[in-house]
Amino acid sequence: MMDELAVEAADSLIEEFVDPKKLTSDHLDALGGRLSWGGTTKEQHESMKGKEATNDNSESPFALLTMQMQMYNTVGINNSSVLALARHNGDFYRKEGALKNKSMQDGPNDDESVWFEKDDGSFIKFPTEMAQSILETAINLLAEVKHGEQNALKRQREKNRKKLESLTRVRFEQATTDLANKIFYREMYDTRKRRRTTREVDESKYLLVFEVYT
Repeated sequence: MMDELAVEAADSLIEEFVDPKKLTSDHLDALGGRLSWGGTTKEQHESMKGKEATNDNSESPFALLTMQMQMYNTVGINNSSVLALARHNGDFYRKEGALKNKSMQDGPNDDESVWFEKDDGSFIKFPTEMAQSILETAINLLAEVKHGEQNALKRQREKNRKKLESLTRVRFEQATTDLANKIFYREMYDTRKRRRTTREVDESKYLLVFEVYT
């Protein structure tokens, strides 16, 4: 069965790749694709060296945002996205931090150039006055942001409380109805006729109402 499934899967992939309606067909030499190796020049090959061939840089911030929301489930999505982008872009990256990690984790003969391929982050590169101004602005906005977050949490708790009250009321009404039915059926069971089924009880109830009105 696995052999047959493998052949079926391969045929399905090939059918998808060669479909002229899909972008993958543009990358195949066999189809004369305009983006294939044979369909491009040597100059284009050289110019594309070192370029990103995937969309990892686009997907990575989304993964970091998801991680932020999972770790801190009360943080706002705006704050989470800012933190995710700062981490992705390395805004607060320091070369000396990498060197410190290297000295703690690796031996003295490792290639240090690997640890210095990445430049200092944009925030670290700012002039001292600009960095201090950004920090002071963030500190001044902190109280307002915290107040907004507290109000949002308060509204969320109030909504949850009302939802719980509504659910409790519905359950109480249902429990009251169930109790009334049990008492009614119990009383009918204890009569001299000793009706034992709910159908007999309901029939006698309707008969009683008919007799009262007639």
